[in-house]
Amino acid sequence: MIWPICLGLLGAAFLGGGFVVQQREAAQVDVGTGFSLRLLMTLVRRRIWWFGIVSMVIGYGLAGWSLGRGNLVLVEPLIAANLLFALPIAAMWCRQRPSWRSMLAALALAGGVSGFVIAARPNGGRSVAIPSDTWAFAGAAVAIVVGVATGLALRRRGERRAAWLGAATGVVYGMQDSLTRRVYGGIADGAFDLLSSWPVWVLFAVGVLGVLLAQNAFDCAPLTSSLPAISVFEPMTGIALGILVFHSHVRTDVLSLSLAAVSLLVMFIGAHAVSKSHVVHQATSGPPTPLARAA
Repeated sequence: MIWPICLGLLGAAFLGGGFVVQQREAAQVDVGTGFSLRLLMTLVRRRIWWFGIVSMVIGYGLAGWSLGRGNLVLVEPLIAANLLFALPIAAMWCRQRPSWRSMLAALALAGGVSGFVIAARPNGGRSVAIPSDTWAFAGAAVAIVVGVATGLALRRRGERRAAWLGAATGVVYGMQDSLTRRVYGGIADGAFDLLSSWPVWVLFAVGVLGVLLAQNAFDCAPLTSSLPAISVFEPMTGIALGILVFHSHVRTDVLSLSLAAVSLLVMFIGAHAVSKSHVVHQATSGPPTPLARAA
């Protein structure tokens, strides 16, 4: 179990750095207030943005390796720990020290992650031989949630739009994690054609959708608005799919379920508090407007 945990945490570190860089670059681009494909086309021409993308790809690659070696319900909370690393990275960017409240929130996040793993003890589950109708049902449910969240985002502006787009991004990333688990399971099974297998192509499409949603969320407001939703909805979606699709097993006695629920709550509160750090807000804000400069 130790290797999946280490790989998941290392992946979270790369994800945290990648999100900070992407947000910083997206905040520099002005493509209007609507949901924009042109934003992504503009960002691909910015060299620093690619450092953020490469860091995110490495992070998800390590997380995928962790998913392939471990258990979806175990690894998902570890991926959510990317905020634990985003805080010091953002602090170094601004050449500041994070506040003691932010550090306590980071400790709460780490404690919530550890508490969930200890309480739930997730184990088992399948990665192959999953019926097609199960995947179809899961895909339809995810599509409905993403569609509703995106629709609500388009009715709002600024931080509220970023939060709803962050929620949609988190759900897409949770589905991406599940598909990654399926692909790694197929490779390990030995009878998997990477070029002709549908999970590979669906995984690629879902990954592109996730990047598009994330960049639009990052463009609306600083990272403090979107990353909490991403960090909460990604593990929630992954855990739900881990249980429903992969049939992962968790402890179901009253004490274990209570401790796991409390740990998840502490993790989500810690993630939200860390992302509300002034340092993270400053590091991922766009250039000041003329009015702000005058003030």
